[in-house]
Amino acid sequence: MLRRFVLLLLSVLSCWEMLSAEEADSLSIWNQQFTVKLPRIVCHRGFYRFPGACPNSRASLKNAICLGAEGSEMDIWLTADNQIIVNHDGKREGIEIQHARYRNIKNMKLENGEKLPTLRDFLKILKKSRYTHLFVEVKRHATRERTIEAALAGMKAVNDAGLKGMAEYMSFSLPACAALAKMDAEAKVYYLGGDKTPDELHALGISSLNYKADVFRKHPNWIPRAHELGMTVTARGLNKPEDVEEMIKAGVDNMASDYPVQAMKIRQRMCKD
Repeated sequence: MLRRFVLLLLSVLSCWEMLSAEEADSLSIWNQQFTVKLPRIVCHRGFYRFPGACPNSRASLKNAICLGAEGSEMDIWLTADNQIIVNHDGKREGIEIQHARYRNIKNMKLENGEKLPTLRDFLKILKKSRYTHLFVEVKRHATRERTIEAALAGMKAVNDAGLKGMAEYMSFSLPACAALAKMDAEAKVYYLGGDKTPDELHALGISSLNYKADVFRKHPNWIPRAHELGMTVTARGLNKPEDVEEMIKAGVDNMASDYPVQAMKIRQRMCKD
């Protein structure tokens, strides 16, 4: 374990100069006549592109925290007996997670050998984080009602763990996002669908949007309009250097990537230019 941590740390330090949380929150950069707030880096499904990790694993969250990323994204499902499971796909080993009982899936293994994690497992790790936030994606369940139940159960688990300020939420389900915003008006809740304007989301009490870069290219006024409304903007799927640069210039608040070290290096370079 110690050797793995040292290797991770050396890898990080060789790639970029780490910024403190205070610097990340306050630093502004100037690049090609654009003045933008330094965006936070969110590791999509955690920092899993490292030996011993895989997407949505405990290791991927630990790696994101060690890396110094501002965010680590993961996905949750609610089992038939109301246990919150972390997994991207709806099925595991051919079994539908949302229709399974926890005892029947709890010993399933991830690709890195870990047991299938729960949200509770992730929250235990999150307690050791200084400023890496957990970005909780609520997956769409079989019914609208069940999706909302999963969303509210996830938020309650975070709050009960005393981590209210360390988690942010997202979903493709507009009703689930609206329910989360109603439960906690101060929480950052991101709609993922890409088909609603900032004004439409704001009218529902939803504070944030998380869309692919292509959406913002088609609607270049959505980022400044969201900021006018006091909303937070995330661009996701930023796995190409040119997309990272473009979204930094566009002024997004968060960038979600499967290659967080690459995104950090570009952010750092643009900060210095």
